[in-house]
This record gives sequence, C-alpha cells and structure tokens, in this order.
Amino acid sequence: AQEVAMSIQLKSSARGYRLSLAGEIGYAQVNELYQVAQQIAKNPKPTTIEWENLHAIHYAGVQVLIALGKSLQNHNLPLRYKEPAPDLYAQLERYGLWQAMIES
Repeated sequence: AQEVAMSIQLKSSARGYRLSLAGEIGYAQVNELYQVAQQIAKNPKPTTIEWENLHAIHYAGVQVLIALGKSLQNHNLPLRYKEPAPDLYAQLERYGLWQAMIES
C-alpha cells in the first residue's frame, strides 16, 4: 500500500486560526490533531478548517473536530469548514457526520 503523506498545519493570525489538513488522517495521526485542537482551545480564536486536500479522516479525528467546534462555541467563536474534497465529503456523508460537523 502506498503511504499517503499526511499534513496538519496550524496558521495563526490576528483574525484567527487556519487549520490546514491534507492527505489521510488515520488513527495514528489523531493524537497530533488532538494536540493542535488543544492549542486552539487554550487561546481560542475564530477557526477555519481547510481540507480540500484531505482524502480520509479517522472517526476519532472527526470527534476531535466536533469537540473543537463545541469548545469554540462556548466562547461564542465560529469554527468554519471550507469545501471538503469530494471523497472526504462522501465519507463524512456516508457516516452521517457531515451534518453533525456543520451543526456543531
């Protein structure tokens, strides 16, 4: 099996955070995503998830993003999702997660 490069990058500005996710986030990468989410939660700002280059995400990673959304919501801050890659959207839709994420 070909190893797909995974990338989790957090960019911070005065206006907020941009969290860029790419490749595949499997179970092994969820901890790294969790650490980044903790970093955002410690110093909350409006956050945008950019994941047009993300092809798959482990269910636990989705849970981290939903929890991050709730955390930001407690501070009356938005968590926005850019348009996902088509295969990622199909995966989230299949698990009924897309609605849960955009409503969180």
